[in-house]
Amino acid sequence: MLSISEIKQELNNTACGGLEDFCRKYSSDSRSGVQKLVSSAHKLMDKHKKELERLYNITLYERKYRSMGLEYIGGIDEVGRGPYAGPVVTACVILPPDCLIEGINDSKKLSAKNAMSSLT
Repeated sequence: MLSISEIKQELNNTACGGLEDFCRKYSSDSRSGVQKLVSSAHKLMDKHKKELERLYNITLYERKYRSMGLEYIGGIDEVGRGPYAGPVVTACVILPPDCLIEGINDSKKLSAKNAMSSLT
């Protein structure tokens, strides 16, 4: 029988797709520490599900135009204070179809680490 700390380490190393299996594996373990870990795994699954729903909703236009046959759809953003206060830089990014980057909301809030881990 694994110790609670070993099970916690297993949870920490479990990707979102494996959380359901983790819960099934340990749901019958009566130790309160293990049950807390199972509860944490359920919360992580719920959080992941909500994030996927949010991403689905914000890709409405991409899905609409892809269904119309458009292949390349770019997202545009700018940085700077606008033309009245100084230079402005803009960029356009075309991501692969069905690319979902968890946590993406505003390019200014997306870390390079999160962006790269979602693309690999």
